[in-house]
Parts: sequence; C-alpha cells; structure tokens
Amino acid sequence: MAGSRVIVEAAAYDAFLAGLTAKVKTLKVGDPRDPHTVIGPLIRASQCQMIDSKVKESVAAGARLLAGGIYKGNFYSPTVLADVTPAMPVFRDELFGPVVAVTKADNADHALRLANDTAYGLSSAVLTNDLQQAMRFALELEAGMVHLNGPTVHDEATVPFGGVKDSGDGREGGRWSMDQLTETKWITIQLGQRIYPF
Repeated sequence: MAGSRVIVEAAAYDAFLAGLTAKVKTLKVGDPRDPHTVIGPLIRASQCQMIDSKVKESVAAGARLLAGGIYKGNFYSPTVLADVTPAMPVFRDELFGPVVAVTKADNADHALRLANDTAYGLSSAVLTNDLQQAMRFALELEAGMVHLNGPTVHDEATVPFGGVKDSGDGREGGRWSMDQLTETKWITIQLGQRIYPF
C-alpha cells in the first residue's frame, strides 16, 4: 500500500521536490531493532539489484536522481527520482523498495490520467484543499481504496480492503472476508415420501 508514484501539479512541483528530497535525506537506514531506523533491509540482496536496475534504467531515460540510488547488501537507500514519465520502469513497475517516482502533471485532469495509467489499483491518496476536486478524484481514481488528505497506507479490520486491475479481486476485512472466502451451497433433504400430483 506504500505509494511509490507521486504525481504533483506543475505549480507545486519544485517546492514539493525540495521538501521531499530534504526529508528523505534524513531517513536512517539500518537495523530495524534500532528505534531511530526508518528504512530496514529488503528481503534479499537480489531485490536490491532488481530495484537498482530499474532506477538506473529510468535515470538513463531522463529521470533525475535527487537522493539515494545506492545499496549495500540488503539495504537500499531511500531514493527520490524526479521528472519521471509513464515510459520509465519506475512509473510502470512495482519495485517493493524505498523508491519514490515523482511525475509532473500539467493540471488536475492530467494528474488523474497519469494516476490511472497503471496496471495496478490497490490504494491511492489525494492531497488537496479543494473538496470538489477531492470527491471527483475519489470517484474517478481506478483504485480499490482512496484516502483523501491521508496516506495510502491505511487499514482497519472492519473495512473492505482490496484493489482493482492487477491489484486483486474482491475484498477482505470484516464481513467482506466472510463473503469473499465462503462458497455458498444449497442442499435439500426430502424427509418421508414425496407425493407427486401425477
């Protein structure tokens, strides 16, 4: 559910990148048992290698590397890529690592088109002070979950959790789990001898 693609309208793009990059550079990488660690290890070193190849390919295609882009063992440094386009692997592929791909949108309509230009659709977030725009995005985003002015990482045991497109089928959580994981079968039993009218 961690958002790896961030789409920002042009008017806020440069200021957003400056703030994001400054924050990411403060994130400590290391032992997850250390309470100051924010970025722990990935499951295996080969995951870092895969992520690194996608980052390098995107940079070669024109993305700007603003932070990170290096790894050691199972630890990949938190990475910010700017000027990402839909043709780049960091826009298209789920990396499952600490990489954020930032794309500039001309306006809100363009941002919505970019957000929906993916094979995935689990969780999304919209940050805006415009309530009308927020509701329009909530209805038109192709995602199983839309969080307005909150993070994509959000879950409650009683709400319907699930995505659309290649991010899953159905919902789980609360009564939705029962519906999704239950196969209903109709069984009848005739007691005694049935009397037919013919």
